[in-house]
Amino acid sequence: MTTINRKCRFAPVAPVALLQEMIKWGEQVVGPYHLLLAHDVLANRDAFADWAKELRASITKSFISGYVDIIMDSSVIELGAPVSIDTILEAAEVVDATTIVLPDIIGDQEATHELVASALERKDVTRYKTMFVPQGKTIEEYVASLEVAALFNWGTCIGLPRDAHEYEVPRRDLALVSRMLMPDRPIHLLGFSNHDLIEDFLTARTVEGVLGIDSAVPVRAGQGGSVFSLGQADYGPRGDYWDHKQLTVQARNNIQLVRTYLSA
Repeated sequence: MTTINRKCRFAPVAPVALLQEMIKWGEQVVGPYHLLLAHDVLANRDAFADWAKELRASITKSFISGYVDIIMDSSVIELGAPVSIDTILEAAEVVDATTIVLPDIIGDQEATHELVASALERKDVTRYKTMFVPQGKTIEEYVASLEVAALFNWGTCIGLPRDAHEYEVPRRDLALVSRMLMPDRPIHLLGFSNHDLIEDFLTARTVEGVLGIDSAVPVRAGQGGSVFSLGQADYGPRGDYWDHKQLTVQARNNIQLVRTYLSA
């Protein structure tokens, strides 16, 4: 019998103006779980600092959650290469992040390991929980990357990349291997795959230890007037999404729908 994971949380990825709008709609929309992009935070430093304070104040007043978890991402998907660990740490300080994503290079196991080893030498990294992201071009390389992380005790949690499907590596397999090699490490799914949303959600719901997943997709779809559907794999490019200022009712509904799928 398959066990259902009812603890998976959703982090809506959005420009700061929309994140600020989400607070107005209450915790069921904004939620206590977020992933931010380091380069975006530093480009909008004051707005993000104010948002983080307002978020924590709004969640503190709530009876249903309490603890705010903010993950600072390396922006590797958006920029094509990760920002430096210095930039990640600077952005993390702006919003008092709880977790930082250790830099990774898409598809390159060795380069990722070099960046991670270097980042973990810094004493200021210990202020945060750290997310290790395995990389590779085959399932064997991904597993080897996880084995190295287990050997050197890298990361207090594991982030599984959305681009693994490009190498025909099922993310559910990666999640199961992560649980086998590092059963004490919680797992975060980095983004929707734009390939197989059904697998994304089944991984989130059926693999023990998957605590969260992030994506801009449900918000982007709602901003364009579309109802989010698991049957639609590709919602197209972001376009002018990062310039949006007002959260639509459909975007709000999509966020709540995703949370229902992940935790009902």
